Amino acid sequence: MLIQLLPTPPHPNVLFKITFDDLPDGLVLPQTWTMHLSNLMHDELPIPRFRHALDKASFLPCILEEVTFDIPAASVTCRFIDGSVEEWKIDLNGSQGRLGVKCLQTLECVVDDVRLSILEEERGKQREKEREREKEKERLKLLQQSSPSSSVKSTKHKKKRSLLMTIVSSLSSLKYVFSLVLRHHLN
Repeated sequence: MLIQLLPTPPHPNVLFKITFDDLPDGLVLPQTWTMHLSNLMHDELPIPRFRHALDKASFLPCILEEVTFDIPAASVTCRFIDGSVEEWKIDLNGSQGRLGVKCLQTLECVVDDVRLSILEEERGKQREKEREREKEKERLKLLQQSSPSSSVKSTKHKKKRSLLMTIVSSLSSLKYVFSLVLRHHLN
């Protein structure tokens, strides 16, 4: 059974499907179900497609294909498995008016719940995308820090610094040597 809720625009339609899997073959049926099947065969009526149709607690999803709650039209339409269609207007003014208004309010609450659920799901997806972006930024940052090109650059920098220090220290030692040579020659 498909349940459709047609809200006032701009809200999207709400769809909900209820299905019961048929019981496996060879499973012993409850006594009342067996009695119902026997009565159907005795009266030469068709046997239902789904055995759940024999149970008064679960027969509705088995005999209804679709139920549509149309909020703007204030109506309920039921399409049965035999192809027949029934439609009822939701009474908003008559003797059952309070009940009809309450029904529409409840349907609007369902629409609001679905809308809030969609918004929360979108927020969750947005948060997940943001987390993924942050992870990607962090991963790129780590890659840049540990990449060979950055370590080569720092090594080259150290080599240049080392070369510079070598030149400075050699000049200092040359200066010392020159001062010794000059002293020696002057003495």
